[in-house]
This record gives sequence, structure tokens and C-alpha cells, in this order.
Amino acid sequence: MLPARVRSICTVISLIFLSSGCADATPAGSLAARAVAEAKSMPDGRERDVVLREISRNLRHADRDHAIQAAAAMSEDYELRTFRSGPDRLTHQVLPQQGEQNSKRHACERFIEGLKPRSAIAGYERRIRDCFSIGAPPGIVPASIPPFRLILIAADALPPGPTKAQLLYMATWRRVPERPAGGTADAVRRLRRLVPLLDGDTQRRVTEQLDTIEVDLIEGRPDDAIARVRQAFAKKQADGEMISPEPAAQAQGLIADFLKARDLDRAMTVTNLLTPSSECTMVDDGLTGVTEWVLPTQDSTAVAAYITRLQASGSLARLCPKGLGDEIAADVWLHAGEDGKAIDAATRSGNPLVLGKTRLSIIERRMQAGDAAGTRSTLQTAAAAVPALDTGNLSDRNAAARQRLQLIHFLAKVGDTENAERLATGYPGPAWRSFAYSVIVATINRDRAGPNWGGPFLDIQEVSTKH
Repeated sequence: MLPARVRSICTVISLIFLSSGCADATPAGSLAARAVAEAKSMPDGRERDVVLREISRNLRHADRDHAIQAAAAMSEDYELRTFRSGPDRLTHQVLPQQGEQNSKRHACERFIEGLKPRSAIAGYERRIRDCFSIGAPPGIVPASIPPFRLILIAADALPPGPTKAQLLYMATWRRVPERPAGGTADAVRRLRRLVPLLDGDTQRRVTEQLDTIEVDLIEGRPDDAIARVRQAFAKKQADGEMISPEPAAQAQGLIADFLKARDLDRAMTVTNLLTPSSECTMVDDGLTGVTEWVLPTQDSTAVAAYITRLQASGSLARLCPKGLGDEIAADVWLHAGEDGKAIDAATRSGNPLVLGKTRLSIIERRMQAGDAAGTRSTLQTAAAAVPALDTGNLSDRNAAARQRLQLIHFLAKVGDTENAERLATGYPGPAWRSFAYSVIVATINRDRAGPNWGGPFLDIQEVSTKH
């Protein structure tokens, strides 16, 4: 770390050069200026640095001058250095590795595209393993999954063995680029034909890879997949031992696959294998596990049809004899697109945080759908009944602070800066108050950041909400 006096001189020099020519700064009396001033008023220490850093990052595109001021006020200059021309230290590390990977990828593509079936000679296998990062240690930049076409060309060029098996298994992974319809099933068929030609250990490993629920579904045997889950539940009940993967986790994955395929009958068959819960107020291995991990991955039409079937068949009453807890029910109705029922369930919970979370979810979805009138109506209701910051235990107060910040962001997004600023001013301490100001500035000036900007940071997890 630089001596204090030297660092101060460096900071002044940096500010002179970095701030020059920045015509996009807002007036001195703006929220950006207040954000920096309030953050600088905090006592020296790590929390002050964290707040200044996050404010600087939020203001970087919206108000560069104040972003630089926030970075300069930190006890170390690592954030300030990111405003100088040229890449920072991490980029210096990443860019060369990216360039090396790109060069290697192009060379590998040329090499693999030149291979012919069963043409691999001595040394080719090692080159192929290197091209596909088989057995390679992880790097700063993760290796990308190669295109399906190149995987099959390389596999076809190799004789039976571990590398050929690994490539064909790689071709079955999720999100393999450029994989045509039916490509996964083709890779599985090739693996099955390869099994008798493999040595003992490799043969056992490939057999295990093919003996899974995923392969059952790929090969069009959904009932075999269900039977596999049924056997897992029976084995666990008989032996009382832990099974990996857990039957409940297997069931959840299968229910998700069936719902995506709109196979409601089989989704219900698997659901009925779950163990009933005496209380459905917390997430467990029963139906509440499905509501927590599966339903958020489905579209609202599938969820609505699933919930209707659960109720009509009596499965909901059997799996949750006392009904779903109000908070869980609110989430379920949200996933089903039933906003009114979600609000009713959240209101019954008697917990302002549950109601606030539900309203925020509705606001976000309506924003994404372009429902301006519905968004503003729910925003006004939420802003008028925001959870108190001084009620409940520490966890409740933290949740209230974060909900308020998200609401501030939404208000600023629709142009209601008056209510956004009112809520920001309500934070009791300078840390979250100043950070909230930076969120407002970043949100209303989001057009300056370009189309690829992910939006402002909405949390400073390392800083207590009482500050």
C-alpha cells in the first residue's frame, strides 16, 4: 500500500486527468453528489470502502465525475485505477488467455475438420484430448463446450477407448452448440454400440453413464425413468439409507421434464411418489420441494394446469394435509400467473415482508410484459405500504432494506423519482441511503450505459443495513 501522503498526491493527480472532459456529470446538488458526500461521511473502515466502491460502479456510466470522486475517496486506489485508459490487472490476465484460447480453438477446428473416420494415428489422440480440454485443469477463462459436429468428427476418427467414449458422452451434455434435433439420441446410440468394445473400467463407467434417468428420457422410455425413481423411493424406505442422488431430487427433475413436455399425467404419477409432509410451511423433500425448485423453471400455463390437477385429484390434500403455507402458496400462485390469488395468500400470512416480496415479483413480471398501467398501479400500492426498517429481528430488517432498494429501482425505472427519493431518504444510516441515491441516478440515466449494461448493483451485502 502507498504511504498516505504519496497516495493523496497520486489521487489528486488522477482526479485532474480523469475528470477532464467529462461533460456528462450532473449538477453538484444532485443525488449523485449527495450519494458520494453521505458515503464519505461514514467512519473509516471496510464498510465505508465497500459503499464507495459500489456507488462508484453504479455511477460509472451515469455520472463519471462523481464515480471517480467515490473511487478516489476509498482508502486504496484499486477502483480508481479502473478509470484510467487501458485494461486493469485482471483484464491483463484474462485477455492474453482469451487470445491464446481463440488461437488454439481455430487451430483445433482446422485439425479436427481434417480428420477422417478411423484415421487417427499415433499422437492424434493426445492432440484431440488437448483440443477438447479433456483432463485439463480449469483456467481463469472456462473452456467452452465445442460444437456437436466437431465432437462427432473427433470421436469417429478414434479407435474404441476412453477418449472416444468421453467425446460421445460429451455430445449428450446439455447446451452443446449446434446440436441438431435427435443429436443427443444419436450420441447415445453410438455409446451403446461402443460398450462391448471397451476395456473393463471404461466399460463399467460408460455403462453407468447410460444407466440413468436422463438416458431413459433421451431414448424415449419415460416409463422406465418413472420406474427407476419408484425403485429408489422403495429402496430408501426399506433400507433407511442415504441414496445418491436422492429419490426426491430425481423425482423433482423428472417432474420438471414432464411439465416442460406438457405430459401432465406422468408429472402427476411422479408427484404421487413423494412423501406427504405434516407441515407444508417449509421446503422439504415433498411437494414443497417441487414448488421451490421445479415450478420456477416452468411457464405459467404449465404451472396453472399442474396446480389444478393437484387440487382436483386430491394429491394436494394427501401430500399437504394442512394445506400449503401462505408464503409458499403465494409463490405458487405467482408462478401460475394468478396475481390476485398470490396477493390474497401473501395477505393471509400477516407478514409485510411476504406481501412486499409478492408485490415486487408482480411488478417485475408486469414490467417485462410491457404492462405499464398494471406496473404503476402495483408500484403505487407497494410504495405506500413498504415494510418498516425498524421492525422485527435483524434478518427481517435486512430483508426490508433490500426490498425497499428494489422498489426504489423500479420506481426510478418508470420515472417516479419523487417516490424513489422519498424511500431512499428513509434509510436511517448513510451507507444504504447513499447507495440508494446511486441506484436512482444509475437507473434514470441507464441509456448512457449502452445496450449490454446489466443495470445497477442493488445490494451491498457486506454492509449492515443499520448503517
